[in-house]
Amino acid sequence: MRAPMKATVLLAVMVLASFTVVSAQYFEPAVFINLDEATGLDADLNIPDEGPVDLTFPIRFINVDANRTAISNGFKFASTGCTFGAVTGQWNPNFPWDWPHAIALGIFPPYFDQGLFLNEFENGVGFAGLTGASGSGLPADFNGVAYTVSVAGVDGAPNDGLTLDSSWWAPANYWLWSGVAENVYWGGPYDLIVAGGPPPPPYTTCWPQPTILKALENDKILNVAIHNEVIADVVFASILVQGKIPPYTAGAPYVDGDSIVTDCFIMRFLGSSGFRPIPPEGVQDQYTVEYDKVGGEHVVLTGDYVLSVYQGDVTLDGLVNAEDVVFMSQYLWHSGPMCEIQEFMDIDANGRVDIRDLQTLIEITGL
Repeated sequence: MRAPMKATVLLAVMVLASFTVVSAQYFEPAVFINLDEATGLDADLNIPDEGPVDLTFPIRFINVDANRTAISNGFKFASTGCTFGAVTGQWNPNFPWDWPHAIALGIFPPYFDQGLFLNEFENGVGFAGLTGASGSGLPADFNGVAYTVSVAGVDGAPNDGLTLDSSWWAPANYWLWSGVAENVYWGGPYDLIVAGGPPPPPYTTCWPQPTILKALENDKILNVAIHNEVIADVVFASILVQGKIPPYTAGAPYVDGDSIVTDCFIMRFLGSSGFRPIPPEGVQDQYTVEYDKVGGEHVVLTGDYVLSVYQGDVTLDGLVNAEDVVFMSQYLWHSGPMCEIQEFMDIDANGRVDIRDLQTLIEITGL
């Protein structure tokens, strides 16, 4: 049913309100958003050290499984030493985003017949589209550069930095993508440095972040990467996570582009790291990856680790629903199996698994 015009206008106003910088989450993505190569960078993909330069970032959408009838995304720049001017945006004219684009291309219907929006705000820009009765929405098989984000007059000394990251309008905690909620993959933040200085120090990241413990028969591996290190100087056999966990798979560690990637079994990572038992609010902590260098130096890097927990998800399917209630009931009264992560059965977090946990689960699910 078509929304009343007043509701449509209100949504448009909300979409174009002020944006707040954050990092998007990764969780079985149905939409991927990342950068094609920016224009204005040097051959090493750094900001040239030759005075103010203008940079343009093509933002690519890959839409996986359904048309998207409403979208809204924002992007914002932050600097560590760099100065920069106006931030602007432009929709790619090669797609029938709205009626003017569709008419110019002779392609019908447009994706967003109710309106296409562009909102330039301090150090950033937002894009939005709304579909009504006659628009198709963003097609399920869309794979292309949707728009560009440009920043003028970037300048700085060697090793000064500029970061492009996602942003959205307060108080929401995810980009607006109809039908997908939080499971939108954002490839950033994207960090750039001004050329000419010494190389930045090595650092580590782990993936997926946040980690969500679900479907452990498929999602058992945590990948840990080492960046900004001279690959030939690293003794691969010495790489350990949390001081004692070697790679889980036979092919790790391996080289991925300019980085080294190792991996570990997620349950061993949790068990040997001090992250167990896992509290209902999840874990926000740090991990280490260490290695030896050919010259004898021993390096220890520290990174941030976030584990998200769905209270009551005893079936580990990423949902909290009637199936979890059945699972708990089978365990309590019919000798059913225990959750692979046993403390998840202690839903009320009182140190015991009993009927009160089932009562808490029923309250959470609203059954």
